[in-house]
Amino acid sequence: MNSNSSARSTKLSVTPTKPYVGMDLSHESIQGYRILHRLGVGGMAEVYLAFHETLQRHVAIKVLRSDLATSSDHSTRFLQEARAAASLIHPNIVQVYDVGSSGIFQFIAQEYIPGITLRSLIQRRGVLSVSEGLSITLQIASALSKAASVGVVHRDIKPDNILLTSEGEVKVADFGLARARSQNLNLTEVGVALGTPLYMSPEQIQGKTVDARSDLYSLGITAYEMFAGQPPFKGDTPLALALQHVQNVPPDLSVARPDLDLEVVAIINKLLAKDVDERFATAADLIRSIRKVSDSLSLSVSLEHPHPLSGIIVEMPVAIGAHTTRLQTLALRETSGKSKSKRGLPRAVWLAALACVAAAIGSVFLVTQLDRKPLIEPPGKWGTMVKKRTDVVEQFFYAMTSNRPADWEAVAQYFPPEDSPLQKGYNIKAWLHLAWHAISINKVEDAISATDQILKMNSVEPIMLISARIAKSIALQKAGNASESSKLLKDSKDLFASLDEKERKRVESTLPPIGLSHWYSRD
Repeated sequence: MNSNSSARSTKLSVTPTKPYVGMDLSHESIQGYRILHRLGVGGMAEVYLAFHETLQRHVAIKVLRSDLATSSDHSTRFLQEARAAASLIHPNIVQVYDVGSSGIFQFIAQEYIPGITLRSLIQRRGVLSVSEGLSITLQIASALSKAASVGVVHRDIKPDNILLTSEGEVKVADFGLARARSQNLNLTEVGVALGTPLYMSPEQIQGKTVDARSDLYSLGITAYEMFAGQPPFKGDTPLALALQHVQNVPPDLSVARPDLDLEVVAIINKLLAKDVDERFATAADLIRSIRKVSDSLSLSVSLEHPHPLSGIIVEMPVAIGAHTTRLQTLALRETSGKSKSKRGLPRAVWLAALACVAAAIGSVFLVTQLDRKPLIEPPGKWGTMVKKRTDVVEQFFYAMTSNRPADWEAVAQYFPPEDSPLQKGYNIKAWLHLAWHAISINKVEDAISATDQILKMNSVEPIMLISARIAKSIALQKAGNASESSKLLKDSKDLFASLDEKERKRVESTLPPIGLSHWYSRD
């Protein structure tokens, strides 16, 4: 969506902008990487979870969007990101494994991080504790120190580009704007994204030559947001926002967080100095200051032992650890074997729901199309043949590998949603799988029953609530109940209008083709 269009913003509740859909590459193979499913779509690339058959490991595959593939400028920037990141081997930087092309597709294979962004954590938690904020800042600074050591400036440090694990590990991603210090990127250059106005340094906004201290300023804005719950500057337009970085003094952080020690506030203020010479000279200097404050406050913040982050649940259906990797490897082999069997079943494309835990957890929930051949066993007619797994994550994983209604139902049957937020999140995902499948084979009563399981829960995250309402609206329309169908659709769009820009985009990513068609056709 175009956030700069006032006309569009006044119509969001009625006519949401159609998102980029592109060609879903799920279950395709690119240069030895088996694509499992799409994780999301960004400004330049689609991101997929993939499995490297030779090395037997999961990776994140970034594929240049098909609508940009013919642009030499975008192709160059895409490769620039890969080269910049590939030169940086560091525990706090997302590692690039491979760069290549296959037909019209250009891709980057990089380290897969099962976790969430700092943006998501701030949205869920509001503000972070002193230990959490300093631990994250310390690790970002360590990544920037490495980048600076080889002459690379990131140029787009912001919460969206900071990945986190529940263990508190930080990974800096997206070096799409990174340039060597000798390559100045001027604001007057046409067609080049220059960062995000909320986090850009004054010298970057003014088109001056930038160095590593520009990244430290952006880190300061990010740290301010971690502690205050919002960035220091706001503006109705990018220009208005940019001018504040150049002219205005940030609001006193100690007012927003009176519990912060003044030494912590002083570090943030130094990072946010308008004059580059008044900031930390290097990221290494920042690291030393954080360690000094940590010692004086007895916080035990260190690079060797990141501070664990509460409330982080992996936004993928499974956490990629040694145990799960073995399970998925086995499942991939089983799937390959089935494709050669007499049954000749077509390759399945994952149906829905890579949502994460509802309510306090929030999520990205991604949906693609399901098997082209209807499943034999319809929803609601499961038996006693489904084996109970050790936990809800493993149960959900096996449901994904089989895509049988009986296995989806087993998630809720064996792991009730009321037992824990984690189980609730996976229950919602499982019921949505069932609902969309039932709709695809015109089992409308089963679809309504599945969505009702979600709608009767308390505190369902808006993104998943909208998805469930849309699925039920479609089922009701198929059942001939047009008035109730229209009411649910209207309720969904009213809730959609109350969300921020990023959440709206995430909502549009949750709907399979039939859901998107229903969403747009009723405007």
